[in-house]
Amino acid sequence: METVISTCSGYTRYLNLLSPTKLSTKVVLTVVTRRGIERAIPAYPELDLTSKANSSGEVDRVYTFQGQRELIHEYGVKFASDIVSAKGIHLHILQKELNETGNLDKIRIYLEEKQKKQKSKGLYWMSESPIEVWT
Repeated sequence: METVISTCSGYTRYLNLLSPTKLSTKVVLTVVTRRGIERAIPAYPELDLTSKANSSGEVDRVYTFQGQRELIHEYGVKFASDIVSAKGIHLHILQKELNETGNLDKIRIYLEEKQKKQKSKGLYWMSESPIEVWT
């Protein structure tokens, strides 16, 4: 622990960052955040990250504590909750994050993408019979 703190200039927030040296032969669960590649910490204790990881040990950020902090910061509590619930889990909100509104640009992009997906579901591809719109 002391060597990790000394190599990270004493900032404890960097404790979960992976060092460039090889850790061990064991697969370490990781998540990509704005700060880099970190050890994946479950969003809440009951969440099993091993079932959420791919073959190389990478976990989607919605399942991790770090990732949910970023989602709340980027999209606010309301939209981050929607994103996380789409994956079948719940959003773990910290007390200081209750009033987080998010980044308006990120929210706009999210809503536009969501609207595009809904519109594309109404399209009929490879239909066996002609559709009136096409004729």
